[in-house]
Amino acid sequence: MKKICQRLFPIAILLVIATLPLNRVANNIGISFLILTWLLGGGWEIKQIGRNLPALAGFLFIIVCSIGVLYSQNIGEGTKTLESIAPFLIFPVILTGLKDLPARFLEQIPKFFVWSVSGATLLALLIALMRTISQGLYYTYPENGVVMNNFVYHRLTSGIGIHAGFLSLFVCFSILIIINDLITQHKPLKSKWLNFFLLIYLTVIVVILKSGMVALSLSICLFIYSIFLPEGVIGPRWRNYLKLIIPLIAFISLLSVLIKVDLNTRLFRYDFSWMPPNDNWNAVNLRLALWDASAEAIIDHQPFGVGTGDGVDVLMKYYKRANFEFAFYNKYHSHNQYLFTLLCLGIPGLATLLLFFGLSFYTSIHQKNLLYIMLILLMFFFCFTDIPMVRNKTVVFFMFFLHFFQYTHLAKSMKM
Repeated sequence: MKKICQRLFPIAILLVIATLPLNRVANNIGISFLILTWLLGGGWEIKQIGRNLPALAGFLFIIVCSIGVLYSQNIGEGTKTLESIAPFLIFPVILTGLKDLPARFLEQIPKFFVWSVSGATLLALLIALMRTISQGLYYTYPENGVVMNNFVYHRLTSGIGIHAGFLSLFVCFSILIIINDLITQHKPLKSKWLNFFLLIYLTVIVVILKSGMVALSLSICLFIYSIFLPEGVIGPRWRNYLKLIIPLIAFISLLSVLIKVDLNTRLFRYDFSWMPPNDNWNAVNLRLALWDASAEAIIDHQPFGVGTGDGVDVLMKYYKRANFEFAFYNKYHSHNQYLFTLLCLGIPGLATLLLFFGLSFYTSIHQKNLLYIMLILLMFFFCFTDIPMVRNKTVVFFMFFLHFFQYTHLAKSMKM
């Protein structure tokens, strides 16, 4: 049984990756299978965990969140949050089993993720096409009357059961993997045509998903990537090509921000009293308004916050007080991980989260792995516009790849 489970362990890893861009149930099945094969396969390696600084900071974050549940009024919601952040504990432990897998297999994992994301987006497009043929191009949500094109944003990703912002995050990381591969894979230009095709395809997907803040994070990462690209990795000709390609991808990605903004409105102006359909909300001013309302709640609940499960409940009271009916009706959270953590867990929670990011960034630089560095930066910037560190799907993604890079100790950027 032990040998069988050891052989199934790499299959379980691929199953987790394959189901990442799909619904949570499918991904949970993959994670459960991975845990089972690891337990029965005997892949224990405590010493590796002790040397994994991000893992230790992640454990501390879980402890702080667990303490936060104790003084939370909404114990049920607090427990759900602990369930969502369980990958902080699961993957640092389970992925110690990577030490027994062939290096050739490990080098293929980023490539497999790219194909999984590409396949999931293609499936979403096919479902959107079938919906259009049978029901028409536009769909009206019965709960709020919002009309949406079948091929954009949440309507597109609803077919495969994932949040548009989260799928955008996966697509953006896939783009970084492909660019990294184009740089490090020393093969003739003709042999890289598939990578170029995937790069174009996934860039278009970023635009139609219309998750502007994720695209903005990608653009920042691409800019940093192009600046710190080490000399000698590629020749002068390729370096000149990339000076054109990377800014172009960044610009196209930013289109997903621009197409969501009505040019007739003021990008940064907002009024809490605005309500559909006669409002001027966009991705930018809505977040500014949410941060404004969150700041007042944060100030009133320091130094330890309101508790792990009470963040949204407390925000509802402040939205109501400020006559912010749009946020109250939609039950919005802060749309900023750092503010939301400060609200729920106070100064200890925010300090622990920043410690986690700091140690992760330090480790990635120490390994000199550009892809690892970009992963940390992508999530760090994304946290300014959403709360991915307490959402199960994004936590699974981040913890898997962070500890994958951590345990494989690849000194050079990954190759596909």
